[in-house]
Amino acid sequence: MVRSSLEQTLQLAGLRPPQTLTIAITGACNLSCSHCWVEAGESASAGHVSSQTVDRLIGEFAALGGSGLRLTGGEPLCHPDWLDLLRLAVASGFGAVALQTNGMLLN
Repeated sequence: MVRSSLEQTLQLAGLRPPQTLTIAITGACNLSCSHCWVEAGESASAGHVSSQTVDRLIGEFAALGGSGLRLTGGEPLCHPDWLDLLRLAVASGFGAVALQTNGMLLN
């Protein structure tokens, strides 16, 4: 249902559906790099997007036939549910799933 309605709207506008979706799941970051556009740090952070919202976005994009998904932030590893969200993205059948991270929180 979502797919046909949106595809029709896009087609009428002369557009095609997106193939890849990037979702910033958090504004939090463990670093404060001067070159980064994200205002990081405890007080400046935009906080986390709720897992329910990210779950809905992933499901809707999968229903549209999207082929790729990227989870980013801030630093996505700062989101308390990042691993569950990554698992959901992989299970949703996208051809490519990426986690855009600075890697500092990986062991």
